[in-house]
Amino acid sequence: MTSLSTSGFYQPVTAGIIAELTRIVGKANVLAGADERMQDYAHDEAAAPPLGRLPDAVVKPQTAAEIARIMQLGATGNMADVLDRAHR
Repeated sequence: MTSLSTSGFYQPVTAGIIAELTRIVGKANVLAGADERMQDYAHDEAAAPPLGRLPDAVVKPQTAAEIARIMQLGATGNMADVLDRAHR
């Protein structure tokens, strides 16, 4: 997940957003910061070149209700990228 400023340029996901994501899905289901597992989420299995940077956060919802709450947070938090990288 990344966020978009009002000017349209990338802004890092804030600690407040990470805290809210953690409230939604639990600490075990949020990766953020210097977690070494983040490298696994910087690319997909396609032949395309890597994205060039690590994601700000990886969130692993377990229910449709959690997904809905994350999408609502994304809309209100002005987060630009919510990518589906299932089954990791």
